[in-house]
Amino acid sequence: GSSSSCIDNILCNRVSEIVLSGSISENLLHHLPIFLFSKLMEGGEESEPEILTQYFDYSNDNIDRAIDQFADSIEAKVNFSSDKNLIGEVFDKYVNTFQSTLEECCRLKVPKTSKRNQVNNPWFTPGLRNAVEKRHRLFRDWKKSINKNNPEGDVVLKSKFKTNRNH
Repeated sequence: GSSSSCIDNILCNRVSEIVLSGSISENLLHHLPIFLFSKLMEGGEESEPEILTQYFDYSNDNIDRAIDQFADSIEAKVNFSSDKNLIGEVFDKYVNTFQSTLEECCRLKVPKTSKRNQVNNPWFTPGLRNAVEKRHRLFRDWKKSINKNNPEGDVVLKSKFKTNRNH
């Protein structure tokens, strides 16, 4: 007997450039040929990678802080028991409080711009980006601990950095 399997792949690092892809369903061969049509650059020139700007950081720490702050703010701003007849005003206060809390807790003071994004580098996942940022942070912390009295720096920070770097 035979079983269906996927043995052919086409990899593309610029999903936005794909015009059409699929498989040819003629039974000419023992498997279906696959194809991909993409936009070609004029003159074979590379286009500039798209630079994306990140204005918010929805890290776990920021979200936890936002939740705590929102809970405190909403209790202070909205009296659910006395405002029952003013549901529109209660809703507006709720939304405004939510938006201002996210602005305060998650908006970056300086927006991040990067060519490392899912469009330009589909393999560079958010998890991988977080791992790289953690490694950089550990390295910075270890380097800051180096001084005249401690030329090797904090041994715990150095160990954490080396362990993280090697995994």
